[in-house]
Amino acid sequence: MRFKRLVKKMILPVLLSRFPLEKKYNPYVDICSKVTTESPIIVEGGANKGDIIARFLIDYPTPIIHAFEPIPELAKALIDRFKEYSSVIIHEQALGAQNQITTFNVNNFDATSSILPSTSESLRYHGHMVERNHEINVQMVRLDEEIDQEIDIMKLDLQGYELEALKGCGELIYKIKTIIIEIEFVPLYEQQPLFGDIDLFLREKGFNLLNLYDLSTPDPQERQLVAGDAIYLNSHYFPE
Repeated sequence: MRFKRLVKKMILPVLLSRFPLEKKYNPYVDICSKVTTESPIIVEGGANKGDIIARFLIDYPTPIIHAFEPIPELAKALIDRFKEYSSVIIHEQALGAQNQITTFNVNNFDATSSILPSTSESLRYHGHMVERNHEINVQMVRLDEEIDQEIDIMKLDLQGYELEALKGCGELIYKIKTIIIEIEFVPLYEQQPLFGDIDLFLREKGFNLLNLYDLSTPDPQERQLVAGDAIYLNSHYFPE
């Protein structure tokens, strides 16, 4: 017992001072510290079941949220879930670089569904969850043809299709203040861009990386960094 007390009082503080525990940052806390208006304009790409919409409704008193979800059943459930919020607009559409009807892969775990098919790497890491259950046709739209105003926050979780959605912003990209975006470091979907491609595109548009979040290494033996989230800040609104 005396040794344990000694470790707690003397040795442990020294060790922690030299080797501090990794801090786990929350992207939505960081976003709220940057976007302080009470009524932000928010775009949610890949809304799924709406948990992030609910988070924004807690974080801000009167946000205006445009939520894009291409799977009809999920879009209808979102309409029902947020029917009391007139400022939550549900778009039963996928975001991309063109306006067109496209094939969409609905996977066994619907949160992993994508326009792009899963790769063998994704199947190895995530198994049957990312296997295609069935295909549907969905309406893909460019964001700049749906919204024409400053956007305070854009959140994209499109399972490998984020860069195409960014391209579909056109000149609107310069009116987006902050972006929360899913990133991958290995291809989980066929022909998807990786973090470097996303980073290069956004930096060329005047965005700076704030931080990385929820980094995932699904195989502890392999130690391969696979995915995570990133926040980018528009330097026009947040000069360094």
